[in-house]
Amino acid sequence: MKSNQSLKKILIIFSVIALLIFVVYYFIFVIIKNKNENISTLKNDLDSQVKKQQYISSINHTIDELGPSITLVDSSMVSVDGDVKFIENLESLARENGLSIDIDSLNFEDNTKLLPNNMTIFRVRAKTSGNFFGTYKFLSLVESLPFKVKIQNFTLSTASEEGVLNVKKSNIWQSKFEISVLKYK
Repeated sequence: MKSNQSLKKILIIFSVIALLIFVVYYFIFVIIKNKNENISTLKNDLDSQVKKQQYISSINHTIDELGPSITLVDSSMVSVDGDVKFIENLESLARENGLSIDIDSLNFEDNTKLLPNNMTIFRVRAKTSGNFFGTYKFLSLVESLPFKVKIQNFTLSTASEEGVLNVKKSNIWQSKFEISVLKYK
């Protein structure tokens, strides 16, 4: 019986040791599982941050590449306080080409498509008077201004002055035009 009891003690001791080893393995398993989950979460966060950084870098690169184009587009519109300078430029172009110019009207026209961009349409109606070549050159210079100029209406007519004996002295060409240009508010 003694051997039976010692065998039972040994079995109980081995059972307790096996149970302790199982409990230790379970706790080690739970610890490793939690660390793996944390590592997986950190890896996903890191991957997400890397993708965001790559996206931001790509956007910055695109902005750098588009910088000259953005500047060009921006300079093709009249600045907030540039309407007077624009009119003075028109008058200067007319005078340089031997024309007299009269500005009939200036107005601003809001467009629903332009409102979100804080822009408006600046309309100018004017008349010029002078020789044909000056009128033609003036029109071509207006079209080639660094602004996005749209010529809405343009009429050209001639009026001649008659001197003594109904002899024409000179031809005076008169033009009437309306132009529009984009302007920042």
